[in-house]
Amino acid sequence: MHSGWCGAGVPLRQAVPVAVVPAPSPDPARGTTPGRLERAAPVALGLVVACLAGFRAGPLSDYDGWWHLRTGEYILDRSVIPRRDPFSWTALGDRWHPNGWAADPVFEAVRRVGGLAGVSVLRAGLFAVTLLAIGALARRRGARPWPIVAAVVVAGLALIPFVNERPQLFSYLLLPVAVALAGPALSGSNRALAGLAATFVLWANLHGVAPLGVAVVGAMAAGHAVASRRAGRPVVVVAVAALAVLATPYGVLTYTDAPVVRGLGRDLAIGEYRHPDLAQGADLMVTIVAVLAVVSLIRTGRWRRLDVVLPLALLAVATVDAIRSAPMFVVLAGPELALGFATIGSARLRARTGPRAGPLAAGGAVVLAAALVGAVDTAGKAGHVDRSRFPAGAVAAIPDGCRVLNEYEQGGYLLFARWPGVKVSQDSRADVYGTAPLLEQRRFLQGGSGAEKWLRENGVDCVLAEPDRPLLDQLRATPDWREVVAEPAGVLLVRRHRSAGTAVDHP
Repeated sequence: MHSGWCGAGVPLRQAVPVAVVPAPSPDPARGTTPGRLERAAPVALGLVVACLAGFRAGPLSDYDGWWHLRTGEYILDRSVIPRRDPFSWTALGDRWHPNGWAADPVFEAVRRVGGLAGVSVLRAGLFAVTLLAIGALARRRGARPWPIVAAVVVAGLALIPFVNERPQLFSYLLLPVAVALAGPALSGSNRALAGLAATFVLWANLHGVAPLGVAVVGAMAAGHAVASRRAGRPVVVVAVAALAVLATPYGVLTYTDAPVVRGLGRDLAIGEYRHPDLAQGADLMVTIVAVLAVVSLIRTGRWRRLDVVLPLALLAVATVDAIRSAPMFVVLAGPELALGFATIGSARLRARTGPRAGPLAAGGAVVLAAALVGAVDTAGKAGHVDRSRFPAGAVAAIPDGCRVLNEYEQGGYLLFARWPGVKVSQDSRADVYGTAPLLEQRRFLQGGSGAEKWLRENGVDCVLAEPDRPLLDQLRATPDWREVVAEPAGVLLVRRHRSAGTAVDHP
């Protein structure tokens, strides 16, 4: 373990078997030594992390986060994990395995103490700790302080679009922990092996993507086995990690449910299961991280280490398969960026920029100060509901007990705000509903034939849909329906024989 930023840690030239540009000599004109400069790095890192986290402390906007909160409430109030769907009228009582069952009560407990603002702060806090974990893993691998700061900036910017109030946040945090423990465990440390097992038990209960973490450790173990020409210890480490993931209420389903959910995501064209698209800013940023990681591996010579390259390649392939894996790749690539950034430039270039260190530092401080102001402004909206995505007013106006046809993406907010008085027709728990029912509701909302018959046969008296849905125009043209509330995010229509009821307060 390294005890500090300055004078501690493995120098980069010892961490990787390649030549590294030497550090610049002290600038005689300014009397500034590299040691003093490096002592400022922890302050800069703290400010950068606070700034990046602040941008994720604002309004709640994730479709899944709402039903995770409601599930957490269900678990806390009943002291039982739901095995059957309690939230919808279309799949009521059907099999359900909440794969973030241990994370959901955490989010709900924070909400009970700090309200929705507390959930925003928790989201930002987990993001901040993840960024610090990336920095710690980079330092463990021998990276220097300022390159670590630069790597955290790049990784943090790439992660921001993926940081939502969901159990995935725990996966982003636990991946660097597992990787840090896997190294010494592969080298023979039984204490690290025990810590790795405990990490995967925790991970598997907090979020169902833990098997991907096992695959990462497996890739590390394969590289280690090739380098050491010994397979015994790597096999033990992988077996321990794989068995630890079974320590959940679902056992082997932790492994078998993952491909089923992926298949549903593909069939339904759910955004997080799509392939990367460079026309989208978030995907482009992840691609930039990938390019920088490749360059870093080449410059440091670490491309020769299979225990480094294979895990990154695995997560890169997973990202190409589904963009939802991108944050895991970025987290693991972060330390490599830090090692690579240390090789940029030359002694001559550094000597020339040395006299300009003051103006450069001042410019950097101005940029950081401006970013902090923006982050504080965003954090001031902590706990707000993103009204561009969720029609809070329309949800509040639904008559209690009314059977609703609603949008897939808005079902989570609807069940959070109105369950048990109102049950949803669908929400973003695709594994509960299955492909056919969800595609059928999508077709009806898009004005497909048979919609009105389906509404009558299922006793649907309320429709909550996005404003441009053709079904709304069809129903407005009949004498049976009337528009109650229209918002940019959604319109509520109610059958005329039902009263709109008394509006409830929305969160």
